[in-house]
Amino acid sequence: YSCGGCAELGGAVREIAGEFPDAVFRFVSAETDADVFRQYGIDRVPCLIVTKSGSEVGRCYGYQPPEILLLWLQNVIGTK
Repeated sequence: YSCGGCAELGGAVREIAGEFPDAVFRFVSAETDADVFRQYGIDRVPCLIVTKSGSEVGRCYGYQPPEILLLWLQNVIGTK
């Protein structure tokens, strides 16, 4: 991770990833994945983008604790 907030968010995502067995979590870096940043218009980090069938359905910026991230993802994805 290139920033502290990214490392924290990555840890939170890893902590709750098991709740979403069908989800694919991809971690990208501004330094090595500039094309992804341009494609999604990411202008600050950390950033979590949720896509469904190729379309963006949710986006959040900044660190979120695992319990808040879990609730947000459940709402965005429409589970539980």
